Amino acid sequence: MSISIPKVGQISFSSEMPDHILGEILMSAKYEKKCDCYNCRNGYYRSHPSNTSYNKESVPQQINCWINKFHFRFPDVPQIKFLEYFWSIPYQTHNFIDFSIERLEILKKCEAKIEDIFRFYSQTNCDLPQLEDFLGHCFDFQNGSARDTLGLRKSIQLLAEISSRKQNNDSFTACKIKLFPDGTKKSRIVNWIVDEFTTRGVSGSEDYKEYSVPRFMVSMESLEVLELKPLVKEEMSAISIKGFYLQNLKQLPLIGVLAIGGNFETKGTNLITDHIQSPVRVETPATPDKSGDFMTLSKIDTLNSVGFNLMNPIMFSTSNHLLNCRKLAVLVHEVKRPNLLFDVRNLKKVLPNLDLQASFSSFVDEKQMVIFV
Repeated sequence: MSISIPKVGQISFSSEMPDHILGEILMSAKYEKKCDCYNCRNGYYRSHPSNTSYNKESVPQQINCWINKFHFRFPDVPQIKFLEYFWSIPYQTHNFIDFSIERLEILKKCEAKIEDIFRFYSQTNCDLPQLEDFLGHCFDFQNGSARDTLGLRKSIQLLAEISSRKQNNDSFTACKIKLFPDGTKKSRIVNWIVDEFTTRGVSGSEDYKEYSVPRFMVSMESLEVLELKPLVKEEMSAISIKGFYLQNLKQLPLIGVLAIGGNFETKGTNLITDHIQSPVRVETPATPDKSGDFMTLSKIDTLNSVGFNLMNPIMFSTSNHLLNCRKLAVLVHEVKRPNLLFDVRNLKKVLPNLDLQASFSSFVDEKQMVIFV
């Protein structure tokens, strides 16, 4: 079925509408499996409780039916917004994707493919030839509850199990996902999962299985601007951003922790003059980890010893394809102190066309080894 709706200048969804539709699909596959023992069949007092099960064929069939059999064409729409209402006043927000423990356990029981789930959220069945701005997604691991580190890690572990793609040689490859409608030029991802490096180990490594994370890969030729907020689970941990094959991306603004509550704006930072005039020299060699692109904990400790122990070092994995990115900014509401640290050598390697001077007000010259924002 194909439906064309011309002369529509903008589409606005409730921030949770796509998620509610998926929730209804999941609930339609739910059924109660009653015990077949004598007491249960005859309704005696000591009967066993029924077990909740899910039809493993129903969910994939319904998602595929929605994606492949219902097509919508909006020939004049340049933007898709997601709104949240407070006291009947609309506020611009994101498309919330429920990755709570409860939702992920249901997806696992239904054996739903994570690629199809993301295709569902990305409006892949919509033809939008004039689309430029898709407001983007927020991965909601807490389901609106207060921050719970253990619950957050369990959610990420479940997502890793659902999305893992094991090869014949027992190695794992990245799971290719679609996040945006075709033709999107600008969008945003909030709570993108990253590798974290702490004193307790590296997330996703063989030695620290409790820190395993999903390996996603996003590829989109049309995307030019991507605002990204990494999901940092531990304060003062070092993170590695990976999973982006965006050959035409020009700008990659990073959303700071303080910015996520409202509108974003780029502001300069007030830094100690001595730090700017005397760029840090770190003599400890950066021996790479298994991914080949991250500073060691010893190097981080060296930075901490000279006063940077209140920062999150950020690195970009060499597995990214961001060769045409020219600007990297940090979006925050206000800056009381620098809290992000970038390795200049890593930036030059992974983003070779990046204009450091235009991206960072704290960049001084080519001798500088780290940048703090």
